Amino acid sequence: MKGKLLSVAAIALLHLGSAKPLEKDAQLLHKRNDLAAVSTVSGIVTVTAPAAVVYNDANGQPVTTSYVAPLGASSVSQQIARSSLAHGPSSSSSAGSPDSGSGNSSNPNCAGSIDGYGIAYTPKHADQSFKSQSEVNADFDTFTKTEKYKLVRLYGSDGQQTAKAIKAAKRHPGMKVMAAVFDIKQVSTEVKRIISDVDGDWDMIHTVDVGNELINKKQATVNQVAAAVQTAREMLKKAGYDGCVITIDVFETFFQEKYRHLCDVSDYVAANAHGYFAGTFGANGDGNWLRGIRDQVSRACGGKPVTITETGWPTEGNAKNLAKSGTGAQQDALSSIKGKFPDGDVVFFEFGDDKWKANQDNPLNIEQHYGMYGKGYNPLIASDT
Repeated sequence: MKGKLLSVAAIALLHLGSAKPLEKDAQLLHKRNDLAAVSTVSGIVTVTAPAAVVYNDANGQPVTTSYVAPLGASSVSQQIARSSLAHGPSSSSSAGSPDSGSGNSSNPNCAGSIDGYGIAYTPKHADQSFKSQSEVNADFDTFTKTEKYKLVRLYGSDGQQTAKAIKAAKRHPGMKVMAAVFDIKQVSTEVKRIISDVDGDWDMIHTVDVGNELINKKQATVNQVAAAVQTAREMLKKAGYDGCVITIDVFETFFQEKYRHLCDVSDYVAANAHGYFAGTFGANGDGNWLRGIRDQVSRACGGKPVTITETGWPTEGNAKNLAKSGTGAQQDALSSIKGKFPDGDVVFFEFGDDKWKANQDNPLNIEQHYGMYGKGYNPLIASDT
């Protein structure tokens, strides 16, 4: 959930008279922790027709064709007017604002949005060994005491984590699992693991994710991600699963025209977004910011519904300008998010501190400290609904 990101405050329009996108002069590259920096667009072009963009795999074979619809002038002016990514709309809904939950998915067999809140979970100890089934069960029992989570998001397929998560989820009616392929270079191997772990119990799977933030991390091209998603989708269908298949990336990625095809690769748009890195507001402004980001991603993807697949607030670490860590701050952030997303469709990051991770985000020193449970208090995301 860290690394270099692509951040924009206004989206550069493309000249769509030909099939090739033409990027106008835009300053688009910023590190994630420079999120608040203002990007500029030096030119705006009138667009009137969609462009066909064909994406090929590594062998030059067509994977899929995307028709990029033009952004109208009013849409662009709205985005420029809201160009500071530090703040979203002033209320939880606004006129003309996209609503994640309607329209849901391009796949008729994919439910799309999460009917409630999700939680990110990795069943590992500090020494990177995997937790036992009884330990996973205990973790699920812990976090369901404060929230009736509808989805548990995993990040990989090793350690029989999919099977363990399914067994634990079955003990909590209404809960499903987001299974995951971690390494798309091993997509076939990982999908086979998932198929084996699920053992035909596909009703317990809400979504299968293929890759996390690979474009942001520059670990794969859009073509490679698209090919991996297609491979996974075909293998899963043969195994009896025809539900949601997606890839996940950071929200700024979807603002880049050269990466816009990610909107079409997934059955629904899945974006990670962490307000802490903006540094221009405190914890209780996180929900307002996140709502604005969600709406901007939906606009960038032609109105397609967006699910926030990872967001949170650290309890330890150094401040980023106005953003300060702490257990109280985390409670404020989660409460703020829940207030702006009363129907859910957000995955909170994460169950417990990931002590097994290397600390890769100095000088903030926050990567290991997003855990919501196991710190002697219950996060303020409890609900009776």
